[in-house]
Amino acid sequence: MLTLSCTPADLVAYLVTTKLTVPPVRYARLLVQVTAGDAWAVYDVSDPSSPLAVAGLYAWPDRETEAWFMADAPRAGGTMPAVLIALRRVLRAEAPRHERGILARVAPSNRAGTTIARYMGFAHEGGEIWRFGRDGAGERDLRRG
Repeated sequence: MLTLSCTPADLVAYLVTTKLTVPPVRYARLLVQVTAGDAWAVYDVSDPSSPLAVAGLYAWPDRETEAWFMADAPRAGGTMPAVLIALRRVLRAEAPRHERGILARVAPSNRAGTTIARYMGFAHEGGEIWRFGRDGAGERDLRRG
């Protein structure tokens, strides 16, 4: 896997490839996240046409940093564990810069999202809140899966 800083072009390629339609307001927010925040795109080195996943961090000035991520599970197929490992490495490298911690919001009904959060090293706190841990959470799950 190849992990690069995510550009607006990477975001557009991801959305077009996945045929993901997002409302204009949500697209505008994603674009701000990619251009103003820290964002990454994960590519399969054998297919650099579109990222398999995009993720980012938004560092609020007065509270925890929020993580966001989207993965193209059907395209990633059997390489999904490697995609998630790549993103988890980025999060581990970035975590020390975010002293208040990193959280993700995932709707409890979003099975794919909760699975991805767990594999990336987030622990479920309750409701939609997941907190990133530096203790290797998710490692056993990735090795099994």
